Amino acid sequence: MNRMTHFIAASTVSLLASTSFAKSAMNAMCYLEDKPNAKVEGTNPQNMYEIASVSKMVTSFWAINKMGPDYRFTTHIYMEPTGRDEYNVHIRGGSDPYFGREMTHFLFSELSRYGVKRIRTLSFDEGFSLFWSVREKPTWSIDPSARDIAAVLKQKVKISSSEYTATRLQAQKLGMKMQTRVDMRVDNVKFISKDEYNPTVTSRIFELKSAPLHSYLKEMNRNSNNHVADHLFEIMGGPLEFQQFMKKRLDLDPTDIRLVNGSGDRFFVKDEKDQSRKAYNEASCEALVQVV
Repeated sequence: MNRMTHFIAASTVSLLASTSFAKSAMNAMCYLEDKPNAKVEGTNPQNMYEIASVSKMVTSFWAINKMGPDYRFTTHIYMEPTGRDEYNVHIRGGSDPYFGREMTHFLFSELSRYGVKRIRTLSFDEGFSLFWSVREKPTWSIDPSARDIAAVLKQKVKISSSEYTATRLQAQKLGMKMQTRVDMRVDNVKFISKDEYNPTVTSRIFELKSAPLHSYLKEMNRNSNNHVADHLFEIMGGPLEFQQFMKKRLDLDPTDIRLVNGSGDRFFVKDEKDQSRKAYNEASCEALVQVV
């Protein structure tokens, strides 16, 4: 028996979900038989439709091909001693899209393990992005400024015992050990760009590595996390790089598939009159079958 790959346009799925008691219609359906020289067939296979969160599958396809399934985002931490148990700490970001509450708690746990009790200045660069509730608020997608990140860090360095305990117990289930408690004082938080920061010869360095990319993508798709998908899309190069990749990899152009972000959520762009308008990711059923 021949295996067949089916895809129903995401706009149809969205319509069914939002109008459960209303009459709905299928925009497109297509399939590709598992046999030599088979062609995509079906209903409206080449028509372009909005694809909503199916975009995350396409973003995952790009990420796996560009970075590899075992890629890990690496955040470098520099500790410069300023006194007994006192340090300046600098975060050189690795563009980790899931850096939020759990990773921040793990960072402070590691600093505590290294004997840090007071941080004179906690700094970070443009490679560091922090969304505290990235796992709890999957429908959100934010692009925090340096001021926003500094404000969150200033607020969260006074670590809540209940929040930290929840993170520690979760880490324990995964076989990761964290300090039982963290008691640390932070005097100042600020942004220092990559070009401006120069570690001293006395600086100590350690790394925080993310889970493998394939685990991130599984979690992103399971929860339909807009922030992570959009963040990945941008760090890989955005719309132009995406179109170049799709042309080279599958010989698809913007008349087949067009993404303005990684999540499929609405996106505002400026038109020729400098007016904001909504833009959505679009693709043909035929193009998506080629992706899957």
